[in-house]
Amino acid sequence: MKKNIENEFENKLDELNSALINRSEKFNSSELLITAEDLLEGNSSFISKNIWYKYLNLTRYPLFLTNLNNREERYRWAESTFKAIRASDYSLLEMLNQRTGEFSEKPLFSTFEGNVRNNYSYKLVKDKIAKIAASIYKYAGQKPAVALYLDNCIEGALCDIACLSYDIFISPLHIHFGLDNLHYIFNLLKFNLVITDTLQRIELLKTLRQKINYNFTILSVCSLGEHQDSNNDICNFENFFSRVDKNEVNGILESRDCFGLDDISTVMFTSGSTGVPKGVAFNNFNLLTKRFARGAVFPQVGRNEVLLSYLPLFHTFGRYFEMMGMIYWGGNYVFAGKSDFDSLIQLMQKVSPTGLVSIPLRWKEIYEKVIERTENTVEKVDKQNLLTKITGGNLRWGISAAGYRKHFLLAIGNRITHSLLSLILMSLSYRKQNRKRS
Repeated sequence: MKKNIENEFENKLDELNSALINRSEKFNSSELLITAEDLLEGNSSFISKNIWYKYLNLTRYPLFLTNLNNREERYRWAESTFKAIRASDYSLLEMLNQRTGEFSEKPLFSTFEGNVRNNYSYKLVKDKIAKIAASIYKYAGQKPAVALYLDNCIEGALCDIACLSYDIFISPLHIHFGLDNLHYIFNLLKFNLVITDTLQRIELLKTLRQKINYNFTILSVCSLGEHQDSNNDICNFENFFSRVDKNEVNGILESRDCFGLDDISTVMFTSGSTGVPKGVAFNNFNLLTKRFARGAVFPQVGRNEVLLSYLPLFHTFGRYFEMMGMIYWGGNYVFAGKSDFDSLIQLMQKVSPTGLVSIPLRWKEIYEKVIERTENTVEKVDKQNLLTKITGGNLRWGISAAGYRKHFLLAIGNRITHSLLSLILMSLSYRKQNRKRS
């Protein structure tokens, strides 16, 4: 009997998979959701974890989510994924394994050096983070604690995913934290490995190391020169992670102590602008459920997504929505590098992002760019076509890190509709009203 129930459930998942392969527009999502809910409400322990993995992987697609009847059903779906995560002991590493299996050679990360685009495929990222994690375990012990103290860059993202995937505690720190804030946080969390990116920050960390009562290793993604330490307390990033032979990696990782879903895996801090930075702890369950909850809110996102990203990893949107969101959606995260408006617009036209996660100021500047172009010409200009051109031609959706109702979703389609401009204005109006109240 139980085997029959399991087979029936898997058959429905196979039907969904076939619909995805055939690019169908219709699917009876509600029926599959009800079946999953019934299994999860009862004794679902007889359902193998691989089938729950399959459920979590296939139902995240827009085909399934947009064929649910309403928002309430999408929220019920999110709740079902939370229970499926528990039932199967799902993990970020399993999610990455799923995406690597599906999108092996597709770029997860992309960087630019001038006009040259460097792509890091899902498979390459998977290989790199395994080696990074193994290196940390080999040289920092079985209970390492890592801090990221650097601008947004590929090295920081690889370290972050490596630690979150392979059960290494990590915390991204605001780059404007001074000595006092760093002293407070380091004494609190006892990092033994810090990744940074400038000589100025290296000097600050060296000063910090003299003030606290324990030692930590500094890894730098920039050239060290005279800062190279003979005791290996300050090392070059690439050199440090090249010490582990690829044949050692699997053995080291298999012997690690794994976090459970409820174990704290990371802490993020406020900026400290109102006093001592406040830390917010996240466990693995938090990290995973955040992704599926976002999927429920944005059911149409997930079709060949490309994000041009400039928000740092110490920003929750930059870390969770952009970086981890692209893993969840199987998308491409493109590092913007410079965050000024002109550089961002130039890259948008080069990258043609499908989505943009930004702040109200950047949305305001995009709006002003459109108005400027329309006012400086005697010819009648279609604002929609101009906006499409300015943003690269493929922008379908956006989200604001602050502003009107905290976020807004742009109209999904082949073209951006007038709702983009109106929502930008609503975001700005909301901020002005809040400033007046305060």
